[in-house]
This record gives sequence, structure tokens and C-alpha cells, in this order.
Amino acid sequence: MDSEVLAAKAGPSMAFFLVLAGFGGFLSSSGANVMAWSEFKRRSGKEWTRCQSMGFVFACFILNITGIGMFLASTALGGAVATVMPIQTGANLLGNMLWQTLLGMKYYTKSMRVGTIVLICAVMELSEIGPQEPSEWAPEEIQELMTKPVAIAWNCVMVLCTLISLYGVYRTLHLPMESSLKLFLFVSLVTFSTVIGASIGKLLGLVKGTVFALVAFLYFLDGVICLGGTVLANGHCDVSLFIPAQLSSQLVVNMITGYLVWGDAKYVAYPTSYLLVYALCIMGVYLNSPAMDVLGGLTRWYSIKHSRLSKGESCSNFGENVLRLLELWRRGGAAPEAYRDQLGAVLNRGLAVLHGLMAYGIFGVLQVFQRLWCGWRKARRMQRMLKDVPATQGVGHDQPVGWLNDLMANLHRLHDWRLDICKGLPLAKSLGFSWMPAPYLVVANDPQIVKHILKDEFNKYSKADTTLDPFFYYFEDFLGEGIFVVKHGLGSKDGGQEWSRMRKVSAQIFTRKNFNSMMQEVFMSKAESLRCFFNFTFDSIMSIFFGEECNTAEGVPNVYGKAFDMASVCLRAHSVKSMAPFLFFSTFLPWPLGGHHGGWARWFWDWSSPTYRRLKRCIRTLESEADRLVRKCQEDPTLGERRDLLALFLQGNFSPEFTKKMVLHLIIAGRDTTACLLSWMFYELTRHPEVQRQLHEEIMLKQPPGTPLDWKSLSASEMPYLNGVIYESLRLWPPVPFDLKMAFEDDVLPGGWLVPQFANVAFCPFNMGRDEERYPEALAFRPERWIPFTPPPQHEFPVFQAGPRVCLGQDMALFEAKTCAVELLRFCSFEMVPNQEVTYGEKITMDIKSNGKEEFWVTVVPWAGGELAASSS
Repeated sequence: MDSEVLAAKAGPSMAFFLVLAGFGGFLSSSGANVMAWSEFKRRSGKEWTRCQSMGFVFACFILNITGIGMFLASTALGGAVATVMPIQTGANLLGNMLWQTLLGMKYYTKSMRVGTIVLICAVMELSEIGPQEPSEWAPEEIQELMTKPVAIAWNCVMVLCTLISLYGVYRTLHLPMESSLKLFLFVSLVTFSTVIGASIGKLLGLVKGTVFALVAFLYFLDGVICLGGTVLANGHCDVSLFIPAQLSSQLVVNMITGYLVWGDAKYVAYPTSYLLVYALCIMGVYLNSPAMDVLGGLTRWYSIKHSRLSKGESCSNFGENVLRLLELWRRGGAAPEAYRDQLGAVLNRGLAVLHGLMAYGIFGVLQVFQRLWCGWRKARRMQRMLKDVPATQGVGHDQPVGWLNDLMANLHRLHDWRLDICKGLPLAKSLGFSWMPAPYLVVANDPQIVKHILKDEFNKYSKADTTLDPFFYYFEDFLGEGIFVVKHGLGSKDGGQEWSRMRKVSAQIFTRKNFNSMMQEVFMSKAESLRCFFNFTFDSIMSIFFGEECNTAEGVPNVYGKAFDMASVCLRAHSVKSMAPFLFFSTFLPWPLGGHHGGWARWFWDWSSPTYRRLKRCIRTLESEADRLVRKCQEDPTLGERRDLLALFLQGNFSPEFTKKMVLHLIIAGRDTTACLLSWMFYELTRHPEVQRQLHEEIMLKQPPGTPLDWKSLSASEMPYLNGVIYESLRLWPPVPFDLKMAFEDDVLPGGWLVPQFANVAFCPFNMGRDEERYPEALAFRPERWIPFTPPPQHEFPVFQAGPRVCLGQDMALFEAKTCAVELLRFCSFEMVPNQEVTYGEKITMDIKSNGKEEFWVTVVPWAGGELAASSS
């Protein structure tokens, strides 16, 4: 497994924390400059109405609280404060330079630009060598850190400095903007309250009960002080001085807090480099803020005071022009008309750009506010409707997104984790975010509820909306249009007509005549040269679905199969890693930076990921092969006589482009699912040699070598034990262990449970097959429980789904698996190669994995004795 998949399993990556903190810093600088620009224009003679002034304060408040919230969220979710704060600092300064320049409030010199570059390099390095704090703190560790004498002393110092600064700000608020004392007090207030808030934020997820209420209150109080101080400072101080001064002091205080309170010394691998990079950060801030150059200011003041210009003398043309300009101003003279016209044109163009940027900024703030407001209302409504549904079992699972950390920690055992958290519950909920109607999930384990979803109210439940479900967005990006992603019922724009048409065409291949002729010949010919179940099923469906002869089971390479396997792994890894960024970009960034499907930000996020780029390369390979198959079929002079599925779609007047997408859907339908069934079936046979021997005896009695195989000869009545082995394997190891639909209308489930619109409703064949009430000794492999065979109701055994959307290839998959099993077990017995740790993999389907690789090794022994041969499924 590559490092990207491992990173996806570990939870939110460091890149996510840094992006969150960086964007928070940019928003904070934007809020500061809104107030600074209004004050700048007021000092220039512009009169603002009361409504306009309140609008500036409101915009500053929203931008600052959002920026601060993002920074605190990046630390609360697991990012080290000493790592994410420099990133926030750099983004804040860059945003400040951008707005100060665009709004005409400040000209950035060469030293300021160099300082910005130094700062960027420093914070990038700091994110690499900063303290690698543990992803989860134990409560006893927190208690030990917070009760150290040095930690208590430093926290008391910070609280005392905050209170003194708060009082000092109150007493100096009336002083002019140029007051150094007022600037110092504002800097101290915002710095200490920010650092205190970051530390308090790390405690929120670690305490409970009364202590949680106290910590939450302190967190809120600190936020009010920090935000209020920031908003006031933006209107009462020179922002070009306040922001660099505050951020540089914040870096220093934060570093000290990390060492004294959080024990960063033991999490820093290279302390000298760490301190030097902090020094570079402070130097970058210093270079980026020429107004803070105290020594340089004193030198310039002395030089000017003793220069010849101050005495009215000059020794250069430049000096003479300066003296003439000063004399003109002194006398109140006007500049020439031409100069004034040129200057006016330049200023008008600048004002037009400025007005456009301001309009976009206001549009963005209103758009994000509208999304948050509407999303919050929808989320609140969903929470009210789901209040009676029990939450999944786990710490914090009854809170919005309280299950997320638990999910990330259990990705390596995802299906068992779902079984654990839903055990004993007919219905269980996982709440989504409080600010948007996603990702709200209801997991159904009751067969009556599954029947309701898949049959009784079929039209209300369809494929998920890609704006609310990141996984389904990437799934659709992978597959394109086709039968697996097209919606039906209320979720579709055409009432499900396109889905119905595709299903009718597909159904023509799955006839009893085809089972006893074409499919029988293909399955038997491919089984004779079997080396790998995935190759066997791939070769079979390539012949049945596309009329293409492949021999991957004999070792002949096939680029399509290899690309498909890699794409499946990359799809799951990238979609899990992108869940939080996708929803964040969709909500908190204005169009076109964000919004629908994450906008440009999501596009940049995707293409910056090696996993996504690898996925797109695989998709290009798949599309190229699909294009070749479609073109070959179109050019076939016997196209009208062909009965393979690809030919049927082209005969049904589906476009070549659409048919190419359908190829990929059919590969999933016919290759992975049956291969997974065969892999897990032989895994169970090797674990239970007595079952394998009994199955061999039935085969030799009913279907000895040389006996032709057809649908009737392999039926449950003719081969009951074989049928029991197949169904027992499907019960324990369903090829699609988890499936979900989205409710496109409010609904009431059996039992009176309410389901709101846009909630995902899932059913888990993996969970249902291991229900002790329905299957006594559920974890035991007992084919006898299916003898005599009575076909289970689809909603009680939804391995092939149920209702109108039941799997068309169900009979083909069973026939293919039975044919393969008979051909192999007629002659050979199978034993598991020792020292294998077998589990399921990372694909969409439940593939088998051994010792971290997608394989399962067995030794093949002829029933009559003979030499061992190694084989992999």
C-alpha cells in the first residue's frame, strides 16, 4: 500500500491543518483591512453614513471570527499550535500586504517584499521541523502538563497580562491613532488572548461534564476578548503597524507557551533549527514592517535634521525639484492641468478596480453567510427529525460529527467498526455538521426498513447528491455516466427514464439461453487455466460483455485490469482524505473560489494530491481501452448479429461516449464482485477442510469430470451443499458490504422513525449477515444452515440489493462462481499457506488481502496425492 493510502488512514493530514490555519489568517487580515480602509477614507474626507459604518464593523467581525475559528479549529482537530500558528501568521501578513497595496493605503518596498519571501520560507520549514505532538492526548497527560509549576506560573502570567492590557486599552482608547502606548496595549491584549484561546481549544475534546462547561465558558470568554480587541484595534490603530507587531509578539509568546506548558521540547527533533527558524520568522516580520524600524527611524530623523535640504540648500537636480515642490505647497499653488488630468485618470482606474474588489468581498461575505444560515437551518431541522433515532455506539457519536475521529482511527477495519457501533440497533444515526445538511447518515439493520428503502418507497431513495456527498462526487468522477450512478425516482430529472432504459438493455444479456450456451462455454474455458480469481472473472466478462478475448488468467498482461485495480484504491484513499476540504470549500469560500463542488479550491486541492493524479492517469488508461473496445465493436460488420452487452447498447442507439462509460460500470459489476466471492469462499474452505472434503464428495457424486455444467445441473436442488457454501460465503463476506441511498423527500420508516430530506440511508449486508438473532453462531461457517434451500427474501439478504434495482447479474455471478468451484474442486484440494494475516482491502468492493498485499496464497494438492503447487487468489 502506498504512503498516500496510509496517510488517508491516519486522519486529517498536516496539509489540511496548514490550509485551514492559512486561510484563517488571510480572512483575519481581510477583516482588519476592511476597518482600516474605512478609517483611511474617513481621514481623507469621506463621510460614512451610520449604516455604512455598521456594515464595515459587521464585515470586520464576520471575517475575524471566521479566521480565528479556523485557526482554533486547526489546533482543536489535532494540529500543533507551534506549527499552525506560523502558517497563520504568514498568511495574515501576506493578506495584509495584498489589501494594503490594492486599497492604496501602503506602498510595499523591496525590503518588505524580501521580508515576505523570508517569512514564507521560514513558516514552510517550521511546518516540517515543528513539534510533532501526539494526535490524541490522554486526559492524564493533559492533567500532568497543566499542573506543572512552570505551566501554572506561565498561564497565570498570560492571564494577568491579558487583564492588565484589557484595562489599559479601556483607559487609552481616547488617545490618537499614533499613540505608541495604545498600540502596545492592543498588541498585548490580542496576543495573549489568542495564545490562551489556542491552548484552551485543545482541552475541549478531552474533558466532560462540569469541567467541559467551565472550559467552554472560558473558551467563549477568551474569544470575545480576542475578537473584540482585534476589531477595536483595526479601527483605532495603524493596521500596517498593528498586524506585524501583534503577529511577531504572538510567535514569541506561542513558542514560549509550547515549551513551558505543552512540553514541546520532547516533540522537537532539532531544537536549534527550530529556534533559528522562529528567529527567521521574526526577521521576516521585521523586514515586512519598515514602520517598525526604530533604529532606522532614529537614523533617518538625525540625517534629515542635519541635512542641507532642511536648511534650504541642495546639491542635485532632485534636491532642487523637491525644494520647488515644497515651495509650491507652501504657497498653495496648483499643479499643471495636464498633470491633474493624468493623475485623475490613474486614480479613477484604481478606484474602479478597488470598487470591484470591494463588491466581490461583500458578495463573498454575503454568499458565505447565506450558505451558513441556510445550511444551519437545514441541519437543525435534520437533527430535530432524527432526535428519536439512537446514535451509533461510541464516545461522542451523539454529537455533530462526533464519529469522525473514530472513523479515521478505524479505517483499517472499517466494516468491523460499523458492525461494532451498530450492534443491537435496528436503526442508528451519525450526525453531520451543524452548519450544513451533510454528512447525515442513518444505518438500517432491520430487514423491514431495508425493504422500505429498496422496494416500498423506492422512488424516494436514490443515489446521493454529489454536492452533499464527497465520496459519491469522486465516485461519479471515476465512473462517469452509467447505470451505477444514474439516479431514479425523485432524485432524477427525468423521473428515472434513462435508468429504466439502461436497465432494460442490460437485462437482455442475462437470459437462461445465454446461461446454458455462451456463458457456460466461457466460464468453463476460463476456469481451466485459472491462476487468479480476479483474472478469471475479468477474462469471462470481457468475453461475455464485450466480445473481447483475454487471457490474463494465463499470465497475459492486461493494462485495463491493472489500471482498474489502482484506480479503485486511489478513489477510496483520495475521497476519504478530501471529505473535510470538499465540504469546507463548498461552504466557506465564495464562488468561484469555492461553492458548488468546492470550486477552484477543490480543483487545486485535487491536482496537488499525487493520489488524485494517479487516479486520473488510470482513468485515462481505462477510457483509452474503452474507446478501443467501442470502436472495434462499431467497425464489426456483424454488429447487428452480436449478443454481447456492448453490442446491445450500441444497437439501442446509446451514444458511443455514453457506451464507453458503461464499459467501466460493467467491469465493476462482472469482475470484482464475483472475484471477491470466490476469494472469500476458498479462504473459508481452506479454514474448514471438512467442509472442503464434503463439497468435493458432492461434486464427484453429482458432477464427476467430463460432466457438462449448465444452470440446472448446478442448481440448489441438484447441488445443495455447493449452494450452501456459496450463500454462506456471501453471508459472511458480501462483495458490496455497505451501500447507501439518499432520501430526496421526508419519509417515515417502519417503526415510526423520521428521515429528513437529503439524509443518507444505508444498509450493511456485512452487519446483517452477522446478526446473531437471525443467524445463530453467526461467525461460524456452516453451509448446512442453507439446506434445504429456501431463497432468502431480498430485504433480509440484500447482498444483491432488492426491489426494482436488484442486481441484474445475480444469477450470472452465482453460475460463474459455481462453475469455477466445481472445475477446481473436481481435481484439487486447497490448503492455506502458513503465516498469512488475512483481512479485507481498501477497494470499493470487499477484496481479500494477505500481509498487506491484495492476494491470498494457497497450496494446491491433487486429491489423489501429488506435488504441491502454489497459487494465488
